[in-house]
Amino acid sequence: MRLITPTDRLLLRLTRGRFCISAMGAPTLLLETIGRKSGKKRATPLLYLRDHHSADTLYVIGSRGGQGGQAHWALNLSIHPLAVVHSPEGTGDYFAERITGDHRAKIWKAFVAFNPGFNIYQSRLKQEIPIFALKPELGSLEAASSENGSGYLSN
Repeated sequence: MRLITPTDRLLLRLTRGRFCISAMGAPTLLLETIGRKSGKKRATPLLYLRDHHSADTLYVIGSRGGQGGQAHWALNLSIHPLAVVHSPEGTGDYFAERITGDHRAKIWKAFVAFNPGFNIYQSRLKQEIPIFALKPELGSLEAASSENGSGYLSN
């Protein structure tokens, strides 16, 4: 993992979110946040799902592979909710909002349908795994294309 993650960061940046090593075909984006303590840019490759009802909205999950503690990127977004997303559709500025309640329950089911391992991850943890909705800032996407149907939530 120590070699794969930095390689993925570079590959995702160079290919504008189209290719990475670790996801094995799963929809993956590169999320750039501002460190809550350092103020420096931090980049994290993440699995994402797209909302069918609002195609510009992306969902990311802070599972940390079932490890304890909060994902650093999620903590960063809690303090600095503006982020840059590199995805196959383009690169743009996004606003992040942690989702809760019924909305979270619906999106959680979609993540579990995509990867049942998320239920195992949650069973290892005391806290609820956070899910964030990422919504583009108006006019921020360099390229907006939905040609690659992967990553869409089912109805």
